[in-house]
Amino acid sequence: MMPTRLSYLAPLLSTILFFHSCAPEPRQEENTSAEDVRLRCEQQSSAGPDAPDYAVYMLLGSQKTKLANFQACDSIPEIEYGQYDIPQSAIAAAGGWYAGAGDYLYVMEEDGAAVFYQGWADEAQEDEGFHYTQIAILENGRLKMSAGLTRDEVVGTYALSREVGSHLVFVGMRGDTLIGEHFQLDGILPPVNQLNLLMTGLTPVDSAALQLSEPSMQFASPMGNGRFERGPQQVRMLLHLHGQPLYLEKIGSEAYSPPAG
Repeated sequence: MMPTRLSYLAPLLSTILFFHSCAPEPRQEENTSAEDVRLRCEQQSSAGPDAPDYAVYMLLGSQKTKLANFQACDSIPEIEYGQYDIPQSAIAAAGGWYAGAGDYLYVMEEDGAAVFYQGWADEAQEDEGFHYTQIAILENGRLKMSAGLTRDEVVGTYALSREVGSHLVFVGMRGDTLIGEHFQLDGILPPVNQLNLLMTGLTPVDSAALQLSEPSMQFASPMGNGRFERGPQQVRMLLHLHGQPLYLEKIGSEAYSPPAG
């Protein structure tokens, strides 16, 4: 007896149905919104005693993205938002204070997007507030970091002039490495046009590579940790020197090349 067409198809249909029943369920799209964003501080086990100790992450569903490095970090409860100039409507906030300076980060819902703001405060600042600027935006499931400073922009000379003692830091490139040289002087600094003559007779107190973290522009180095930031008029540098925060203004934009070591 000749087999019918159905008798040929029956085993094939059974096999298809078997594998279909064993196949995994299709992955469901995560139904998340800006209000579901969270911030997490995680201590870095590989960090040294003077390096940034915490990484700050954005969490949304299965996403986990690093936003910044802080020297101290913990979640900030809503009841304390006002102490840090954080809007009461912020979704989440984190930050901390260490060695005379603090770093802070919060996230807001704006037109359906999650917008991240980072700020700072330190004992050496001459103005008030926490200097918040937008660093990232999460929209349609995609995180986009805001354009910040570049390595070329931070190259130059930074100065802090005080009667009790002044500081100069030259920042330049040696190959692909950012190098800093720190000079310390008695009394206030002379006018800028006389600095070149003055520097010919000085030896740097410290000279070290700056391990720069982008886009936060924080750095770690043997001479101290700190960060670069864009000020109202010029780029500024915060340097934690022996536990004391020094706030230096950029006074020279020309490239500086430290001598080969």
